[in-house]
Amino acid sequence: MKRIIYFALSVIVAASCQGIPGPAGRDGKDGVGIMDKGIINVKENMWNYSFDDNNAYFYAEVDMSDLITNSVLHNSLIKMFRVYDYDTNDARQIEMPYVRPVERYVEENIDLGYNPWVFYTETVDYEVSIGKITIFYTRGDFEYELDESLTPEEMQFKYYIIY
Repeated sequence: MKRIIYFALSVIVAASCQGIPGPAGRDGKDGVGIMDKGIINVKENMWNYSFDDNNAYFYAEVDMSDLITNSVLHNSLIKMFRVYDYDTNDARQIEMPYVRPVERYVEENIDLGYNPWVFYTETVDYEVSIGKITIFYTRGDFEYELDESLTPEEMQFKYYIIY
């Protein structure tokens, strides 16, 4: 009797796993997917300084007028990554936005009577608009204000435009 009950239960369970098939998906088109990808190199002299309402940050505007049209902006996904050691065997990329703790040794601080080790949080994010990508760099270290003398280093970014 137990075998009949187990058999009946297994048939019921197996039958309940099958459902009505869903509608067929749309036919795809060859070539649709990543529309474009590339590298953006932001040199030190491309960083602009802004101080708005006690909020200091750097930003770099990158002309993308040939790629980011109104249609692309409203119908695509645009992803950015910070790239370290680009085009080497040690290359790595980090999805943006990202926040990372950083420590640096600043020898000049010894002469000023400060701790030579500087600890801060580095934040890099971006904004996409028609014809451009704006990359933002903010640093929080709780020791002193971010000012124009702390221009970020040259940075590489990889972008993907997915339609």
